[in-house]
Amino acid sequence: MRLLRDLDVPLGDLRELLRGDGSDDVRALLAHHRERITERRAELERILGRIDAALRQEHGLLPYELDVATLRPAWVVGRRQTTSRAALDAVIESSLAELEDQLAACGASAAGRELILYFNVLQWYQGLDVEVCLPVDEAVAGSCGARLLAGGDAVRTVYRGPWDDIWQAYAALLAQIARRGYDVCGPVRESYLVDERDTDDAARYLTEITWPVAPRPATAAPASS
Repeated sequence: MRLLRDLDVPLGDLRELLRGDGSDDVRALLAHHRERITERRAELERILGRIDAALRQEHGLLPYELDVATLRPAWVVGRRQTTSRAALDAVIESSLAELEDQLAACGASAAGRELILYFNVLQWYQGLDVEVCLPVDEAVAGSCGARLLAGGDAVRTVYRGPWDDIWQAYAALLAQIARRGYDVCGPVRESYLVDERDTDDAARYLTEITWPVAPRPATAAPASS
């Protein structure tokens, strides 16, 4: 079991393995884990390529306007699951269809465009823990199974361009969060202000990224002797 942990096998997979009964389970787990690591390596190579391209730019690396916003609580219906980056678009599409059917069944409709919550965006290589949400009016929240999405302070920016390079905006947000003395305290949210529904030019996409934050606790001074 120590060997599998040294190979960075997730704890959830190890727990499943303990419920198994043979070497075939180990082989299947390692084969699946190898595919996951291969996908992770390919993605890291793509990120390195984009970093190199960013370093070659003559202008600022992170030309984003960032601000601290106060999020208001909002009622949403949602579908949450873990998926891979490759399957993300299909998961979002199928989740939206299910949510629209759910709202239609209770005579309601969405109060705006979807927002996507990413619960583990910094560990995406372990599988994205994602929730697809549709906002609803408070008047129909109880009848359609909505939940209240918490409000609070957040650092926010708007990313312009195709989603392949959205990591740059995430890097800017994380730097700003640390600089201002905050810690992240909830799933990051993506809202799509302009996307393929509005334009055929991916360079014109506008994605709002909002990350809930809380002040970093002050470090206690060491007690004097």
